[in-house]
Amino acid sequence: MFTQEIICSDDVKLVKPDVERDVLLGMQWMAGEMGKQTMRLMGAVIDDNFGSNEQEETERISGFLTNPDQLNWMVEYKGKVVGAVWVDLICKYEVKPPSVHIMIGDESARGKGVGPAAEGAVLDYLVAQGKVPIFSRTLANNERMLHVAIDKLGYKKDGPLYTDKEGLTWQYLIKE
Repeated sequence: MFTQEIICSDDVKLVKPDVERDVLLGMQWMAGEMGKQTMRLMGAVIDDNFGSNEQEETERISGFLTNPDQLNWMVEYKGKVVGAVWVDLICKYEVKPPSVHIMIGDESARGKGVGPAAEGAVLDYLVAQGKVPIFSRTLANNERMLHVAIDKLGYKKDGPLYTDKEGLTWQYLIKE
């Protein structure tokens, strides 16, 4: 569910999901090889037929607005929605709650500090709400994200590496 808009920086803010606007964006972000690569970086095991359709994206974005087990925002960069950030308030994918997750779907916004600004603002929001410790995870071989999580966002490694049933190896993270 959405709670409030959050200003992250001069260029980045977290805004309310909008079904009409965001369904088409989600379909674009999931299309083609870039969509497959985005999902793989997030740890999704996908097949060659991967993609999204209007019905799936409508359900996903509608859930962003109504699911009481998540906090959800769309990430806006320089006035354009480029991704999503969410907090699972229940245990999902074997990650303790509250757990923060992010996807910058618009590849033109990657590498510009958008993700760390958005996730950092969500971390600050959760701390202000007294929701600590905060958890996350990243693929162990995603060195760039691991570096950002530890060096820029203040997470620490939380336990040993873990291999899931799909054969993906994860590093759990904690921010206290």
